[in-house]
Amino acid sequence: MKDCHIAVVLVLCLCCGARAQPLADRIPADALIYVGWAGTRAMGPKFETSHLRTMIDASNFIAVYEMLLPALIERAGAEEPEAVAPLQLIGRLGGSLWRHPSAFYLGEVDPKSRLPAMALLIDADQDSADLEASIEQLIAEIGAIPIPPQVRRREGLVALTIGPVSKQLEALISPEGGADAPAIAGETAFRSALKQVSPEPAAVVYANIRGAVAMIDRLVEADGNPRRTEDWQIPRDAFGLGGLHQLIWTGSFVDRKWATHAFVQAPAPRRGLAILLDAPPLDDSALDMLPKSTRWGTVGRFDFVRLFDEVRAGLERAEPDKVDQFDQGMEQVSAMLELNVRDDLLAALGDTWATYIDREVGGTTQLGWWCTTACATGPRLTRRFSVLSSWPTACSARWAAATTR
Repeated sequence: MKDCHIAVVLVLCLCCGARAQPLADRIPADALIYVGWAGTRAMGPKFETSHLRTMIDASNFIAVYEMLLPALIERAGAEEPEAVAPLQLIGRLGGSLWRHPSAFYLGEVDPKSRLPAMALLIDADQDSADLEASIEQLIAEIGAIPIPPQVRRREGLVALTIGPVSKQLEALISPEGGADAPAIAGETAFRSALKQVSPEPAAVVYANIRGAVAMIDRLVEADGNPRRTEDWQIPRDAFGLGGLHQLIWTGSFVDRKWATHAFVQAPAPRRGLAILLDAPPLDDSALDMLPKSTRWGTVGRFDFVRLFDEVRAGLERAEPDKVDQFDQGMEQVSAMLELNVRDDLLAALGDTWATYIDREVGGTTQLGWWCTTACATGPRLTRRFSVLSSWPTACSARWAAATTR
């Protein structure tokens, strides 16, 4: 009997874990991109008592959105008529997406049609019938579309699909489908990545980079065009895209605050762009870069010298004959600045950066956004920085003089 109780507890825990991510039990396991939002109704007190809710109410965001969207659609129709239909659809679905649990799915490209599988899912519950009818009416109003969308409803779930519908997706969203199709909630790589972030997020973005690279490999191989194969394999290998496996980001409420976590799986040894992830952890002193009056800020590491070296190395691996052109270009820039771009400029920049918004430093406008780092400057570099800082003013003055003639 004790073993039976343990088994029941394990099953309940697994089921709760599957529901912890918005609609993850309705997203196929082969998803290349999965975006989920828990919906304000489902979050309950976590959202209602949060600073985010207070900010939305104070800014009157909903009313502004409802007022501006028709004007944006009208303006877009005058410039890009083909953009009207997607914007109308977003406008019609905006309220439902905000209130209800929803998810976006991007699957693999179908080899025959060369189109990816895409789906937008909304767990509208009692509003599902009205939402389905509203979407079908909008599709009918839009008329002929090169890739016609389809609407399905399964109990309270409404699914809008574009492109081919795989058997897995069909089983998870179709009224006639079964419930035993593999979903991303039980996929090993996704569950492993989720352990590195918030397990019960209000919002989640997941990208299966390794799956996307493998899919492109298959499509290129099936195409049989040597030139296209080379055009893909050279940048893939040069920039180490095969070494990037998964990326996940989550946002969740902690007390009344909004917390975000991100994780990129790129096992060592890394090469290409993934090598930029090899940065030492921050210590508490890094937070001293943020003023006490900061309204919003973040601190992180980024090494411009490593980026410079890796771009050059990637170019050398991909197209060796163009490395000389790159070096010559850097020499011309260095001569213009009267200092070596890599050794004097980039090497002087610190690898710890802080970005923040501070009302007391820059006001509340976009000019109040600051980015800072600890610079190992010398007299020569200081002089050059003073010259560089005067360039925007000089360029603006020349532009103003030219426009007034």
